[in-house]
Amino acid sequence: MKNILKIVQEKLAPYIGKVSFVMALLALLITVVTLYTKGSETLYYVVSTFRYVDLQFLKFDFFEVSGGTFSNSSSYNRLNGLNISFNIILLLGSIFYIKTNKKDQGLLQFAHAIILFSSIISVLSFVIHQFNNFTLFKPIVFFFFVLNIAQLLFSYFVLMITEAKYSNVKNIKFKEFKDNEYPLAIKYKRFLHLLLDSFLFMSLTFNAFKLLPRGILYDMTKLIGDRFTLTILFVISAIVYYGFFETFFRRTPAKFLTNTFVLGTVKEKVKFDNILVRSVSRKIPFNTFSFLWGTGWHDSISETTVVSLDDNRIPKKYWLIIPFLILFFFTNYQFNKFRVDYIRYKTENGKIESEAEVLDKKINNLQLYDFITLKNTHNNWGRSYFYKVIEVKGDQLTLAEIKKTYNERNIEEIDFLYESKPDEFKKHNVNKDYLRNGVCREYSFFSGFKGQGVTYIEGEEPMRIYAINNTFEPILFFKSYYNRSDNEVEIELENYGMICKLVNARVLEGDIKISKRNSFPQKVSKYNNDFEVYIEFNKERSPFSIELTFEDNIDIYEKHRYVFKSDGAFKHSFTKVEE
Repeated sequence: MKNILKIVQEKLAPYIGKVSFVMALLALLITVVTLYTKGSETLYYVVSTFRYVDLQFLKFDFFEVSGGTFSNSSSYNRLNGLNISFNIILLLGSIFYIKTNKKDQGLLQFAHAIILFSSIISVLSFVIHQFNNFTLFKPIVFFFFVLNIAQLLFSYFVLMITEAKYSNVKNIKFKEFKDNEYPLAIKYKRFLHLLLDSFLFMSLTFNAFKLLPRGILYDMTKLIGDRFTLTILFVISAIVYYGFFETFFRRTPAKFLTNTFVLGTVKEKVKFDNILVRSVSRKIPFNTFSFLWGTGWHDSISETTVVSLDDNRIPKKYWLIIPFLILFFFTNYQFNKFRVDYIRYKTENGKIESEAEVLDKKINNLQLYDFITLKNTHNNWGRSYFYKVIEVKGDQLTLAEIKKTYNERNIEEIDFLYESKPDEFKKHNVNKDYLRNGVCREYSFFSGFKGQGVTYIEGEEPMRIYAINNTFEPILFFKSYYNRSDNEVEIELENYGMICKLVNARVLEGDIKISKRNSFPQKVSKYNNDFEVYIEFNKERSPFSIELTFEDNIDIYEKHRYVFKSDGAFKHSFTKVEE
């Protein structure tokens, strides 16, 4: 087996720079095509083919790139800006590697280390998914599985080929080096490792959390809460990330970039137990600050250290990448036409003010068992809280505070959570004026509703009233609008209220038809509370409206109708039809 690997490495070695260059160039060309053409299923598969990593840093919208960013294009396809930035880094790394005759390999190694880890996560995700839904023999599924394996192997060989000249050095104790032969990595390099590797392990492992059984996550959140559960998951992710790279390569991606690696201070060869201790001790409180006054704790405890192979220098051209990427994201965020125009549309047409007026009226007419949904004023990714109205006396209210856990998908289930143990939930006695302070009326493109709202929940950031509903009817929200092809769009809706099913869709106006891809009735489940409706344009994109009918899962005579209107591009409204 070793001989086969050696032969493969020898055959591949002359081409790794060129292959990497072609990979990056194709990915960037596909990106441009995607952003400025209409969406289609074929284009989706092409994009997926040339997506080598999936970096998701806590789902921040800041990293999203839209087709309307740099022009007045009518395309509103959106891509992950972190993945685009990665392809730029891969392109630069391959150019540096080729132009310096294979001497400058740090940036190329950095990129392929990320591809390797991301591919491993993708393969594991696929294997676990097959236990629930076996699809391996479908041609497109098999193709992407083989593609992930190929990317994994290629990146592994790139790292092994470029690391070959250091294989003997890594089996020598640090104390056996001659003076200044390989100096200790200086503090600014160690600090750079901290920043880059922390960002990468959170970005690379964010999607991996979905692999965990929901029951385990639910039990954890019930036992220790959302924050501690998320902390534990990230701690485990960090240990896996550092343990994998430092066990197999003695380097993390950041150490590839800075040309440093881990050596033993006592043993001649660093073994797995050293790396495990090193990875776990990173999570000791204040470990990061221990480097300020000498040897860091995770170095001393694990009997390891980090040395530099290049006299602690980082090529100046590498530093140019940072301002370039900052400029890229700032420009995207500043000139993102899709979102800017949408916010302007909502503001100029009084949508935000009208939404606030609806909430004011609902506060005036609050009834027993109504639910008030609270969300952070600065983003949509904070935890959600609810108030359940359990007593009404004029303007005085008694509210039960309920925190949404991982398991509840809609208000009906949240109500069940409360009713199962009502005495365990904190109660608040407030008046309606107090609630009205949480109705936000001003929205900024950069900061959202920040600076408004009320600190309803002790220890939490200010929150706003997002919605007021009850469990006796669907609570449907427009979620997204996707361009599937030149003449087809997908409308995605989300239900948080009474469990129901979508039984019919009909055209009210517009030159459109309900696509045959739709299947009715559509039901929601405990693991999926989304509805999808496909619309086909008979000619060009134009304004349209459709009526959607929803039915109670138990009482088939209880029906609820909603109207969805669109200008055919990005201006939409979704309202209930009052009977």
